[in-house]
This record gives sequence, C-alpha cells and structure tokens, in this order.
Amino acid sequence: MGQMPTRYRDGEREEFHRLLSQYNVNELQLIYEYFKNDLIYIVASATEFKQLLEYMATRNILNMELYLKIRSDLGPFMFSEKLVQDILDAGKEAIMGFLEAIYDLQFFNAPTHLYALRDELDKFGDSVMQQILLDRNGHPLTPELKEIQEHHKQHLLEIAIPKPSESTEQKCYVSDRYMDLIVSHVRPFHRSANHKLLETAEKHKDYVRPAAGSVSPNRLFSWCQNLRCAPHAVMVTGVPGIGKTTLLEKLVCDWANGKFYQQFSFIFFLRFRDLNKLEKISLESMILQEYPYLENQLGNILENPERLLFIFDGLDESVHEIDFIFGQLPRDIKQVENVGAVVVGLAKQFLLKGCSLLMTSQPDRLAGKDINIFKRALEVIGFLPKESQLYIERFFMNKEISEKVLGFLRENGVLYTFCYNPSYCWIICTVLSKFFKGQSTNDDQMMPSLPKTLTQLFAAFIADVLSKHSLDKIKARSLLTSIGWMAEHEVMNHITKFEKQTLSQFNVDPTSNLFPELMKEYTRSPEASFSFLHPITQEFLAALVHYIDYSPENLESSLKRTKFFKDNYGELFLSFLCGLSDISTRTILEPYLGDFSSDAAEDVLTWLKKEVTEFKTLKKRRLLSICFKFFELQNKEFVLECLGSLRHFNIGQVNLTPLDCSVVSFTIQSFEEIEVLGLGECKLRREDVERFAPALHKIRDIGFNDSRFGDDGVKFICSALKHPDCKIHTLHLAATGLTDRACSYLGPAISANKSLRKLRLSYNRLDGPHFGDLMTALSSPTCQLEELDLCNNWLADTSCSLLASGLRSNQSLKILELSFNYLNCPYFGDLMEALSSPTCAVEHLRLKDILLDDEHLPLMMPLINNKNLTYLDLSNNSLTGASTPHLRDLILQSPSLKSISLFFNHRLPYEDRRSLLNLRAQKPGLDISID
Repeated sequence: MGQMPTRYRDGEREEFHRLLSQYNVNELQLIYEYFKNDLIYIVASATEFKQLLEYMATRNILNMELYLKIRSDLGPFMFSEKLVQDILDAGKEAIMGFLEAIYDLQFFNAPTHLYALRDELDKFGDSVMQQILLDRNGHPLTPELKEIQEHHKQHLLEIAIPKPSESTEQKCYVSDRYMDLIVSHVRPFHRSANHKLLETAEKHKDYVRPAAGSVSPNRLFSWCQNLRCAPHAVMVTGVPGIGKTTLLEKLVCDWANGKFYQQFSFIFFLRFRDLNKLEKISLESMILQEYPYLENQLGNILENPERLLFIFDGLDESVHEIDFIFGQLPRDIKQVENVGAVVVGLAKQFLLKGCSLLMTSQPDRLAGKDINIFKRALEVIGFLPKESQLYIERFFMNKEISEKVLGFLRENGVLYTFCYNPSYCWIICTVLSKFFKGQSTNDDQMMPSLPKTLTQLFAAFIADVLSKHSLDKIKARSLLTSIGWMAEHEVMNHITKFEKQTLSQFNVDPTSNLFPELMKEYTRSPEASFSFLHPITQEFLAALVHYIDYSPENLESSLKRTKFFKDNYGELFLSFLCGLSDISTRTILEPYLGDFSSDAAEDVLTWLKKEVTEFKTLKKRRLLSICFKFFELQNKEFVLECLGSLRHFNIGQVNLTPLDCSVVSFTIQSFEEIEVLGLGECKLRREDVERFAPALHKIRDIGFNDSRFGDDGVKFICSALKHPDCKIHTLHLAATGLTDRACSYLGPAISANKSLRKLRLSYNRLDGPHFGDLMTALSSPTCQLEELDLCNNWLADTSCSLLASGLRSNQSLKILELSFNYLNCPYFGDLMEALSSPTCAVEHLRLKDILLDDEHLPLMMPLINNKNLTYLDLSNNSLTGASTPHLRDLILQSPSLKSISLFFNHRLPYEDRRSLLNLRAQKPGLDISID
C-alpha cells in the first residue's frame, strides 16, 4: 500500500522532489495557488483517485476512508475543490506529497492540465516562480508610467466597461456577481446544424463534469502543452449571451484591481463595433482615439511590447474584412491602413512584436477561416451547475428564497437548461424574484402561476418591464408594435445589429423610457448601432407582434420564410409563436397590452398541425423541435389531436439536453399509453432520467441502453415500476453504469410491479451484496419476469448461490442470459440444481464465456431434469475432450433440448466435434452448432 506505480527513469521522481524542496512554504503555496484550478480538474478527472488518496494516506497527509466518503457525498468536482483546498491549508509537506503523487499520476489517463503543470515546473523551475510573482506584482515602472497606469486602470473600471443596465440587479454584475465560466478548447469551426443557444446547451451537458481541455479564465496565456510555449494570440468564441464579453470585462477588472495578469503593464480594450465607423487608421490613432489621455506617454508605453495586451471584442460585429492571411500589413504604429490590416498586423506580430492579443467572436464568423495564428482557440460554454447555483444565491441574497428558486428550476428542465447562460440566468432570476420575493401566499398557491415554459418566462419578463413604467395600454401597445415589427424584420433577415435609421424606419423612439429596458446602444456617437438586450428577446418580440398587430398576410409570409432558414435559424421565434397561442400564456401580458388576436392563435395552430403530418418520418432533431413547440403550447389535447395513433418515439443516438428530456416527457404524458420510447446512446444522466420520470409508467418498451445515469438515475425508473398504473413490459438498462446498489432499488420495484416481463441489465457491474435484493424479487410470488439479461455483469461464483435462491421459487422466467461472467467455481453447482427444480420454467439458458472447463461439466448434469429447457449456449468456454461424455449425456437425456451452441470451444478435438454432431441422428430436430 502507498507505493504508486511509476514509469519514470531512475532518479526522475527524486529530481522532481528536489525541485519542490528548494521552495520555502510561502513560495510553494504561491506555486500551488497558481495551479489550483488545474489541480482541481486533474483530481476530478483522474480515474486512479483511490491510488492518489492511498499514496497520501501512507504519508499521513490525509485519512483515506474519510476522503472516500467525502467524495461519495459531494461528487467528483466538489470533492476535488475541497481536497485541493485542504492540502493547501495543511502546509508544505502536504503540498509536496500531493504534487508528487500528481506527478506520478501523469501516466494514468491524466488530462492535459497535468502535462502543462509538469512541464512548467519541470522545464522552467525558478522562472515559474518569477512568472507567478510577475503576475502578482507586475513590472517596475517609472513614476510617470505608474501614474498614467493608475489613471488608465481607473478609466477602464469606470468607463471602458459599461454595465448591462443601471438597475440594481445588474450594477455590480462583473465585480460582485461574476462566476467562473467553462472555457474549453474547440475543434475546427463549422456552421451549426442547430439553433446556437440550443446547440450550446447540448455541448454544455458534456462539460458539467470537468473537461480535460478546460482552461482557467486567469490562465488564458499560460503555458500550452501542445505548443511547448505560452501563446501570444488567443481566440475566445461562444454563442450570444454566453458570457464572452463578461469574461473579458472580468479579466480587465481583475487586471485593473491588481488581481491577475499583472505581467501586462497596459491592457487596451477595444470593441469591433466601435471600430466600424472607421475606414483607415494607424495603430497609434486607434489607441489614442479610445484612450486620448495616453498621448504624452504612449511612446514609452509601447517601448516594451511584451508587456502589452490588446483585447478586441466582437469580431462577428465587425463590418471590416478581417483576413488573417493578409499579405500587405503595416509594420509601423503610425502607418495608416484599413482597420482589418491593423488588427491582423498586431495578431501576426508585424506590429509591436512580442505583444499579446485576445479576441472574441461568435463561431459562425470563423467558419472556413484560417485562424492558425491563434495558437489557443477556446469556447465559452457557460456556467457549471455550481456556478449557476452560486449566481442565484448571490442574486437573491436570501438563502430561503434562493433554495426555493433552485428547487423550482431543477424541476423545470426547460428553464433550467438556460441557466448555463449568464444572460438568461439573469432574466430567469429577475422574473422569479417577482414571485418569490415578499410573497404572502404559500407555495401551493404560488406554484400554478410560476412560468413553466420559455414563452411564459419572456412574457413575464416583458410584463415586468411594462409594469415599471405605468404606461397606458395604448402607448405600451404602440411602442411594442413598433419594436416588434422591427424585431420581426430583423429575425426574418438574420440581423441582430442595426443602425439608427432602422429605428426611424419602424417608428421606434429611442428616447422612450422603455427603450433602454429592451435595447442597448453600443456607442454614443451619431453612428451608434443598436441591438436587443438579449438575442432571445428579439425572437420573442418578433413573435409577440403577430398577436398584438395581427395581419394574416404577414404571419403567413413569415411562416413560409422560416421553411427556408438554414441551421434551424428562427427555431425559437416559431416556438414563441406556438407558446403565445396558449390563452393562459397570453393573459400574462394582456393587463398591460390589451387583448391578443385569437385569429393569430388559430393560424399558428393550423400551421403546426400541418408540420406534424409527417411526424413518423421526421429526423430525430426535427422531432425534438416539434416536441418543444408542443411543450411551449402546453395543450395535451392538441398533442393528441395532432399525433393521433402515433405510439413510437425513437430518439436514440442523440445527445439529449434536459430541455429535450422535458419536452419529450410532456409529449408522452399527453397519451394514455406509448408503445416504444427509444433512448439508447443518448448520454443520459441522473437528472435527464428525472425529466422523463412522470411519463415512464405509460410506456410498454423503454430503451435506456448505453447511458451513464447510474444507481441514482435508476431510482426514478423504479418509481415508475411501482406506479399503480405501470404499463412497462420491456426495460433495457444495458450499460447504464449500474452497481449492485441498483439492485436494492430494482428488487422492491419488481416485486411491486405486475407488468414487467423483460429486463435487460447487461454490461453493468451488479456483483455485490445487494445483488441478493434482485434475486429476492425474482423469488417473489408476484414477480412476472420472463426474460432476465445479466450478461457481462462481473458476477462471481458467489452470485450463483444468490441466483439459485431466486430461481428455486420462480415459475415465470423463461430466458436467462448469464454470459461473460465468472461463474466457474464451486457455487456453480447450486445454480444448476436450482435450474433443475420442478418449478423452473427456464427455456433458454445462455452461459457463453463464463470460464467453464471440464471440471464444471459434471455440475451441469442436473439440467437433464429440466423439462422446459430448449436452448443452451456454452460457446467461448474451455471444454476439452474430457467433457465430451458429459455433453453427450446432456444432449441425449435433456427431454426438451432442441438446440445447443458449442462455438469457439477450440480445445474440443475434431473427432469429438464430429461425434457430437452425429447425435442429431439419434434425436431428430436437434440443432448442434460447433465451428
């Protein structure tokens, strides 16, 4: 115990120990904190964490059993955070022991972080310490430069980082409410085949567990293992509202406050949308136009380019051609060129060689572009669940309220899906605060009025905006009609940013008090551009206008145009149209806007009926899209009317999000009974199964194969099995990450169930003490199981006695699959005895590859007393000629045996195989399969 395996050359580990030993406790703590986030990801991702704990336990660093329990209680990520912090608090010896253990762990499926950490420590030694101190303290500056730097920092804090709004909820978003975002390496850029926000929700699901490629926001310019250096140019991408700009604002705030990135003496934060009004310019003028107070010291500032960071936000908003393979580029900061050429000149180091550059863009703008110049390309995926929870807690600043909000959101897969996105997390909190803050009603009275759908959420959001301004219905309706038609026009034409003349074209008054609540202005210059505060708001208002200013021609035209949209563009617009056709959803806004058009609702429902006529042949993502519209509509009678007799939902091999699970569950709940629900290879997690829970009891055949929801997820399935009206006949749970603990849930559920006939549990790990609970259920007089598949479950011979106890009293089981287990030991005889009992109904018995050899064939002879056995599979075992007499007796004396498979028993002599095949003449109709 305690000696971790290693593949290092002689003395290599000792050299690493010497490297760590040279630092005093304060220095070592600084190094440890520098790598802290990486260490958290390493521990959370490590498959050999038990070896890691064992190693540290032998050095008296920690109590192994205690930390194993902590991991079980907290889960991998929160456990990793606690372990890494506890080690830091424990002092130098603990830190050294931990880092040495991590160092040894590098050859055991360790993530990229580990190699980066090792290389930085191993290859740079003292320079790592210097880099950490530089990151903390910065470069020494002359008094004049220090003074202008302080002025610049203050300017960035007060001016260059505009707050999202002046409302109380958002004033301190960056400094007080910022949460870490998932920032991960990305593959080559491509155009999305899904709505951007929905596609990112799908990606996000894969990152809720620590991603091997994740990068800490404070280490964007750190050592890159693949490059063998620190990148000078970094690209950050992500969908609208996901937090790219917020990430940059936080970076600048941290720099201005002296927290991170002090290796840069000056940061220049520039927005492409502010550069749109420029044609040709020099780099010097570009800087001074934004920061004129730097003019007297700019020459001194630019003398050391390696101390400078240029940030360009929003490449997707640029009207300029930004071609990163430009040939003609400026080489002097005073040289006037096109804006694109200046930006690319910086990125390619033609200007200020040695400086660093950080740029953001939506992924679509980069599709097909050569961006190899950016040696590190990252994507912002959003909040981890923990960050979402912390954000909500900080938003409400009241534990009781935040717990109620979190509880409500966890039960709502649709709204919860969007909590990964900071912008929409804020909208959700803003809306829910009106329900949860200062409510005198109890929870039961409040729950029916809470928003359930995305349409209801945005209806409540717009209602809240309108309520703040006390506008009469006519004025409010007029303003939203103008803004709505502008939004509709922009959605139909794929536009999210527009100029002042567009406002005039649609009679939108930018001086209205309501205007800044819905739209934002990018600059205060005459060439200002505008967009909606949040991209989904634009699609909601585009749908809303069809109900407050109904025109059948306009509605029909828009619905026709969406058919030709690519990449599922306009998907949310259509979903909002469907959601607003629900009268209860419209009533949220009617007190502020007056009556909505019922004719528009009828037109939308007629359109939706036509859309689902080919439901059976729709591609899976399209099917999910229809289910989303059904969910937004919240009309189960309409679902039945549209789908008629459809009873098969096969959406396997799709990476389902919580939103997908919720909307499919809603659709299924509309029926009394569903024949088949195929969910194989959908990467379902525990919470995904929870979304389906209310509908599962209505389904006859459910396929959950190839997921990893584990024992906690199977609890929800067991609840469905216990439902008094359960109709589940066939249940596929192969390769779902189950352990024997799952048997303690499945056992009582099967005993209470009257419908289940087929249960597939293959490719799990059910061997263990709780396996007996499943066998107890099998022996229950109420058990109706006819097929049980336990293939490849790591069952040992001790499981044979438990299997035997279950089979002795069972009279329903006809097919038993036990292949690919380890049943070749003394207790195997107990199983054979049970299978020969007069009450045993097993007809098909599969014992393929269970390590049977000649010693075990005599133990199988009781099977000749089984009057029901028709098929026996003994393939892939280790039978030799010594087993031939027993096989002959088994074949001839088993009264009902019609087929036996002996494939891949290669140690059986050829002549014995021929003699066994000849038995077919003595028993007509018998099938013997031997290769």
